[in-house]
Amino acid sequence: MRLLHTRTLQLENFLGTVPPYAILSHTWEKEEVTLEDMKPGGRPKEMQGYHKLKRSARLARHEGYEYIWIDTCCIDKSSSAELSEAINSMFQWYKESAICYAYLADVADINDIDSQESCFRKSRWFTRGWTLQEMIAPKEVVFLGNSWSRLGTRLSLANTIESVTKVPETILMGKRFDGTSAAARMSWASERITTRPEDMAYCLLGLFDVNMPLLYGEGQEKAFMRLQQEFLKASDDETLFAWRVDSEEVAAKPCWGLLAASPRYFKRANELQEPRSKTRIVNHPTEVTNRGLRVELSLDPMPGDASGSIFLAVLQCAYYDNNYRESFIAIVLQRLSSFEQQYTRIVPDIILHADVGFIELPINSLSPVSREWYQRSGLLYGDTVRVRASHADPQGQLIFVRPVPRVAELAAGIYFYPETQLRVAVEGTILVTVSWLQEPWEKWGDPGNMASFYYMVYFHHALAHLGILPLELAVKNLQGRKALGCLKLSLTKTNKDGVRAWETSTYLVVGMEAIPPNPFGTPAGYTRPWYSFANGVDGNAIMKRFTDSDSCEPTPLFALPDWLLLEAEFGVGKRFSRVCHRLDLFITKPCV
Repeated sequence: MRLLHTRTLQLENFLGTVPPYAILSHTWEKEEVTLEDMKPGGRPKEMQGYHKLKRSARLARHEGYEYIWIDTCCIDKSSSAELSEAINSMFQWYKESAICYAYLADVADINDIDSQESCFRKSRWFTRGWTLQEMIAPKEVVFLGNSWSRLGTRLSLANTIESVTKVPETILMGKRFDGTSAAARMSWASERITTRPEDMAYCLLGLFDVNMPLLYGEGQEKAFMRLQQEFLKASDDETLFAWRVDSEEVAAKPCWGLLAASPRYFKRANELQEPRSKTRIVNHPTEVTNRGLRVELSLDPMPGDASGSIFLAVLQCAYYDNNYRESFIAIVLQRLSSFEQQYTRIVPDIILHADVGFIELPINSLSPVSREWYQRSGLLYGDTVRVRASHADPQGQLIFVRPVPRVAELAAGIYFYPETQLRVAVEGTILVTVSWLQEPWEKWGDPGNMASFYYMVYFHHALAHLGILPLELAVKNLQGRKALGCLKLSLTKTNKDGVRAWETSTYLVVGMEAIPPNPFGTPAGYTRPWYSFANGVDGNAIMKRFTDSDSCEPTPLFALPDWLLLEAEFGVGKRFSRVCHRLDLFITKPCV
């Protein structure tokens, strides 16, 4: 550590034990004296900043301190290694100082500090990013006016400083802040600025007990993201996810991650706290991955969402009113894949409150069509929609939340086994076979059992056969439904005694479709497969009917004799190293 001797005004280096020292906090002005200026051949006395250096050293010497640390001349800023070490150590250096002199160059000594229009309240010192830690870390802070007369101490001015900075009076009076939520700490910096954009993140390292390399040139957003990622390695504080942006920014960018791009997004988060009781059991740490932030959250499906892609995630983050009544904070996530746990945050301009089993959303955040639906459903209360929170799995779900959706990757196709032995409870078996198929359906032998066959529609074959361009199946281009293949199923029931009971048949049509619009009107993240049973005598005609008209609604059930129903559902499988949609047939017998 390099210190300035208060009598000789010479710089001295200390390794290991450091003598007691004062420290200066100030805002940079013209012609500040740097380390280079203090070397032989330099002319610091001719610079405007020399007066500040000399007066602060004189004050420290007068109060019994032999050394003082001043950032302008005690750091070799030409050395990236030294600069990085200094910035990572700076909070600790201020904390270990005997006293901190906060010099406010724009504040007159005779000043009505308590006045709302006082120069003290409007001082530039309260707007800078670096002075936040310089105000909080030291044991004692003395405020000085532009003629170096005392204005007061952090302790005596705590109430006024709180009203200016949002930093609670208790912390200004010396209480530890490590129990303060991450969101609240971020809010203290939300209206501050720095000259270099990356410093908006680097000036917060000490407040979050983080050490990380400095990469000037990476930009504020990347630097701030790294700060939050490092913090999450040692903390599970989910208030870090409870930030908000302005509505204008959401219009230009619909998809966001869980981490904020700037401290200014925490401007309204000063009162957020970690809750008294947990919202769920957490068994996995939050991690940064190449698929987004890996986090365990409880997801409530959004009522009235026909797309099935919108979820409300209640965070372990709470707000307390004046009666100390607790309400939890929720955010909105949108699923980006039909077969992977990929999500993105949407509408980050709203923060939802979850209270007594209900989650509240502002009606103006929803699309006009959705507003009408909620009004008809009786869920609208004034300008707020109240939806009941489900009793989601208390263990939560392990998901990935990414700020930018990747280009949607289609599954390779749709396949199914006709399942030669569909069992019906105590009534025998039903044999299902394929008696006719149309290109692009293909028959394949099971790689694990060549005696078993499955049927597959490869999308690239289907597209070529039907003359559909691949981009037409892309998420942003697909409109309505696309029928891709048709085949005929023959079903034969055999009783337990081996006697054939009946035979019947139906056609099975499969394809891809765009998911319905969601209540917030954000773009869909994926398409989904669909199927339909169809009656007729000509499979080609049935296929043409579905191909020519999007209004031809799928039929998900096929009625069999004996009051039985044939149904199907999609899962995820793998054929020849490719992810595919697997279609499973099953028999149900409804109560009659």
